[in-house]
Amino acid sequence: MKFLAAASAMMPGAVMVAALPAMRLPGMSMKIVGGTKAEAGEFPFIVSLSQDDSHFCGGVLVGETTVVTAAHCSVDIEADQVKVRAGTTTWAEGGEQVDVSKITVHPKYSADTMDNDIAVWTLAQPIEQNNDTIKYISLPESGSDPEANSTATVAGWGLLKSTDSSVPADLRKVSVPVVSRDDCNTAYNKNDTQITENMFCAGSTGKDSCQGDSGGPIINDNSTLIGVVSWGIDCAAPGYPGVYTNVGQYIDFINNPESASDDSTGNDNNTGNDEETGDDEETGGDDEETGNDEETGDDEETGDDETGSEDDEESGHHGSHHGSHHGSHSDDEESDE
Repeated sequence: MKFLAAASAMMPGAVMVAALPAMRLPGMSMKIVGGTKAEAGEFPFIVSLSQDDSHFCGGVLVGETTVVTAAHCSVDIEADQVKVRAGTTTWAEGGEQVDVSKITVHPKYSADTMDNDIAVWTLAQPIEQNNDTIKYISLPESGSDPEANSTATVAGWGLLKSTDSSVPADLRKVSVPVVSRDDCNTAYNKNDTQITENMFCAGSTGKDSCQGDSGGPIINDNSTLIGVVSWGIDCAAPGYPGVYTNVGQYIDFINNPESASDDSTGNDNNTGNDEETGDDEETGGDDEETGNDEETGDDEETGDDETGSEDDEESGHHGSHHGSHHGSHSDDEESDE
């Protein structure tokens, strides 16, 4: 689910998925709405990001020491303050928990527009794959774009509805339709918000990600990572699908975060909010990276263990997926959904 993050300079009405307030604004995280509990091993690549034993965002295991998450989950926080847990459907226990050695936020991330909302976390200890509960996710082709009207699946520990105050203990999932960028822009332009080529939209009334889901994966029917939970207006609100970072635009950045520069982005849609890179350890190298031409570099499949999703139970989704805020859910705040 998405958690609401510290609501800072976000778009009006937008919800981020990292901290847990009721509105989904950039800088807030969200949770799965309208979904069901995930089975053990169904999403072996998902990880929980925590600070002080509280889940605040999701992430995706790309390699033994590489996690991809949202930039809004990664600003205003140091690597030695957070941990990553993999191999479990319960964010507070089980699986394997490791430290983080470095956080690299995309150099052109903008907290104002939520463009380039992606970051790479480098783990201090490797997490190895097993044949059951831990697998690295497959990345899409560089420059690829999710197909409108296709079905995607999002998973997370976010709020079940925007009015909840605590995240569920168990991982949840929901299947949602990909919405065309034109249709999504028509909806969000009412709020003077642009859906760039670095974003895509998915969701329908009653089904969405929500606070606490931020940074987590949205996958296609081949279990390929097509997006990262980013932001939205409220959770599963009519007419406002969730907004996701378009991972196909960032293959070079994911594979070589150290060589990213201020010029590196899949598409140059940035509004120039360069103050918020969030991390001093950033990129440092090639000025010519476009962030799009390289292959994924992750050959290992995610393990298609997906079970059919029952869409009866509520699973909370969007709010503003921007802004992730740290220290949102502690063990004693868990819901039993």
